[in-house]
Order: sequence, then C-alpha cells, then structure tokens
Amino acid sequence: RRKRERASHRSYQSEQKSQQIAEDPKMAGKPEAMLENIAKGKLKKFFKEQTLEDQEFIWDNKLSVLEYIHTADKEAKVLAFQRFSLTD
Repeated sequence: RRKRERASHRSYQSEQKSQQIAEDPKMAGKPEAMLENIAKGKLKKFFKEQTLEDQEFIWDNKLSVLEYIHTADKEAKVLAFQRFSLTD
C-alpha cells in the first residue's frame, strides 16, 4: 500500500511539475518532444534533490541512498528518518 501511495504522490508531483514547465514562457514555441525531455530532466533533478531515497549517499556519491541500503539488504526499506543539524 505504501509503495502505491508513494508512486501516486510522485505521479501527481510529476504532473504538476510538467505543467509548470509547459507553462513557462521560456518554453513557448519549443517542440513537444523537446518539452518532454526538458520535463524529464527537471523532474529527475527535483526528485534527486527532494527525496531521501534518490539523494546521493554522502560517503559514496556514486550511489543513491536506496542503492546503498540495498547493498546491505535487498529487502530493506526506509520507513522513517530523522534529520539532525548542528547549525539549526
């Protein structure tokens, strides 16, 4: 169920971002195929920056957090996380 909710939420966010990109005045007059590729690239960047599992693993930036977790256990899932900061 959780996976379905995450996929649904991600799909909703993708649709919203794609719409924002299409409505951007800088994108006016560009071919549809080009707009799709631009949207895909921006969405990939957005999710990489905004979702824990897609972020680069800090000790090995060639891996995402999810890939690193799966090196220990293929079935492991992130159920919760806590952010700590020394500066906030």
